[in-house]
Amino acid sequence: RTLRPTRIYSTPDGTITQTLLPDSVLKIKPWDRAWYVSEHGYVARHDVQPMYITGNAHPLSMPGLIEVRAPAAPVHMYADAASAVITRIGHGGVLYALEALPDTRGQIGWYQVANADQAPIGWTQATRWCAANMNESARIIDRITIERKQNLLTAFAGEDALANLVLNVGSDTSSGVYGISKRQPTVHYSNATETIYGAPWCLMVSNHLPIMGAYWHNDFETRRRSPTQIELTPQAARWLYAHVAERASVEIV
Repeated sequence: RTLRPTRIYSTPDGTITQTLLPDSVLKIKPWDRAWYVSEHGYVARHDVQPMYITGNAHPLSMPGLIEVRAPAAPVHMYADAASAVITRIGHGGVLYALEALPDTRGQIGWYQVANADQAPIGWTQATRWCAANMNESARIIDRITIERKQNLLTAFAGEDALANLVLNVGSDTSSGVYGISKRQPTVHYSNATETIYGAPWCLMVSNHLPIMGAYWHNDFETRRRSPTQIELTPQAARWLYAHVAERASVEIV
C-alpha cells in the first residue's frame, strides 16, 4: 500500500519510471534496508506499508473489534459515501463496530465505529474491514527488551529470543525496567495537527508509555521520527499483543 504519491525507479539509483497514487496496491519483495522491489520497479521503504490481512468475516457480536483489510477506510459523518470524511484509518488499524446497517442487497453495508471508549466516531463501509479475530491462548512472552539506539525490540520466552522487531522510540524515552499495566486493542491520540484514531494493539507500559502499531508510516528503524510512544508495524504489534504474558517485564536500555 502506497502511503503517499510514490515514485517508482528503474533501479535504486536510477530514473523515475512512474508515480503511483496514494493507497495503490503492489506486490513487493525486500531488496535492502531502504528499498523494496516490485513488478513495476524499485520503491523506497518509507513510501509503502506492507499489507497482511486477507479475512473478510464480520464480527459475531457487537460491539466487536474490526480491522482495516483494504489499503485504507474512510470514516464518514453518516452512512453515506457522499457525506463528510471525519478521518481515514490505514491498513491494519482497529476500531469497535457498534452497529451494522444493511445495503440494498441485504448484506452488511456500513458499520458505526467507535474508539477505545466506545464513543461513536462515524460510519464506514463494511467491505473495507474484517473481524479482528485473535488467538491469545499462547501468551508465552515473559520479557521484552527495547534498545533505543538500535530501534530494536526483542521478545523472549525464558532465555529464548522469539523475535527481533524494528520500531520507533523517542530519544527522550526513559530507561528502566517496567511492567505492562494495560492492554488496549485500539487507542487514539492527538498531536499538534491531528487526532489519529484506530492505532492498533496497544500495550501500556507502566501506565504512561504505549507500545502500539502505527499504520500511518513505514519509517521504522530509520530515525526519521522521534515519537512520544513506541511504534511498531501493525503486523508486529498484533503478534506481540497476542503472545505477551500479563506479567511480562519491559526493559528499556
